[in-house]
Amino acid sequence: MPTYLHPGVYLEEIPSGSRPIEGVATSVAAFVGAANKGPAGTAELIQSFEDYEALYGEIASETDVMGLAVRAFYLNGGKSAYICRVTGDAPPAVASFNTVAGEDTGGADVLKISASSVGTWGDSLFARIVKAGATDLSFKLEVGHLEDGEFVAHESHDSLNMNDKDGDYALTRINRDSLLVTLALEAAAEAEVQNGSITGAALGNAATLFSAGVTDSMSLRLNMDGFGVRTIDLGEAAGLDLAGANAADGAKVAAAIQVAVAALDPTEDAYSDFTCVYDGDRKFVLTSGTSSASSSVVVLDGDGSATDLAAFLNLNSDAEPTAVNGSAKIIPATSPDAGVQLTGGADSAPQADHYSTFFNTVLAKVRDASIIVLPGASWPAQRDIVDAARAHCDITASRVLILDVDKATELDQGATIDGLGLPTSTYTTLYYPWVQVANPFYNVDSNPNVDKTVMIGPSAFAAGMW
Repeated sequence: MPTYLHPGVYLEEIPSGSRPIEGVATSVAAFVGAANKGPAGTAELIQSFEDYEALYGEIASETDVMGLAVRAFYLNGGKSAYICRVTGDAPPAVASFNTVAGEDTGGADVLKISASSVGTWGDSLFARIVKAGATDLSFKLEVGHLEDGEFVAHESHDSLNMNDKDGDYALTRINRDSLLVTLALEAAAEAEVQNGSITGAALGNAATLFSAGVTDSMSLRLNMDGFGVRTIDLGEAAGLDLAGANAADGAKVAAAIQVAVAALDPTEDAYSDFTCVYDGDRKFVLTSGTSSASSSVVVLDGDGSATDLAAFLNLNSDAEPTAVNGSAKIIPATSPDAGVQLTGGADSAPQADHYSTFFNTVLAKVRDASIIVLPGASWPAQRDIVDAARAHCDITASRVLILDVDKATELDQGATIDGLGLPTSTYTTLYYPWVQVANPFYNVDSNPNVDKTVMIGPSAFAAGMW
């Protein structure tokens, strides 16, 4: 409270409790048109030119009108922008791709590696699979390009596998992390999966091997299909009815293991359809009940005591048992040193109907875009595209089209302006002239033969300054 030291009239402002209305952005631009690469048919919000490069790549050439326009926007104060890549259908836009065979699929393909977006840009990509050994269950995927015949990596993704239940599953990690490629399964990846298994080392041939060696409460810890470690117990040895015949007694022990594992979870195929056999080579073979990329049987070492069933059956690590993973056949084969080239990418210039479809189905749902810029589409050369954008602005009544005239047009006389038949819409405005800027590809030492400057439509500069 204030202190009043003398008689008189005092003015005191009492806060009302209400706060001023905070301003919101009114200059969010939407750049709509063709682009060299990047997401197509969507409106992607970015906040910087670095964001643009991450999604749509660096400026590809002096004719990359989208990249040059977005760069001009940010160099002139632009903040938020939607990048809207529109593609044509003659030919239809498709992504470059190649396929990779499995390690043990007889040449049948298991993976399709595709460029992350449609267009011919992906034809410059090379991908290669790197493994330490042919039987390794993990692999590295590298994506890059060739330079003087040598592979140069742009991305490297280590420790991938084909187990769809694992955190390092190739499709999950690549489709989440890569900016250059996506992965999809080919037919053999489904057809060539198998039941995971583990085969112990051969046991001795003594007739009384089991009848003398099996004791009460022998136990085995195992992990089936990655579901977690579970323990089985064979119970009392007398209940196995071992009679001193090696093959027959081994079969009885195998049957007891199979029943015990199935009882762990009768509702899960990995357990309920699990099998255990004592084969003719006197080896125990434990096989998961599922045929899938995640199928596996892992036996953990016991404590080495008389009740250690893993050690007794030669399934412990010291015996070096042989494990077969469900995905072993479909691990992609190692690539040549140069990798494999992605091919078949296609794109075409969008026409007015493609713009109209995009405006009506995608951009109409973006509420905060207030400016439309059409890199590469000017008046009157692309009048039908401009008309599509103008109609969209008229319908929404909440955004303005900034229009460029054709680069060669000189607005030096009133008659010239009148002759253009410019739109008279409340939601369309024109900026002039085109702006000459430094060519980002010119370098006096490494690239001196290109023009030192390029011309960019003024709409991008105006959008950045609004």
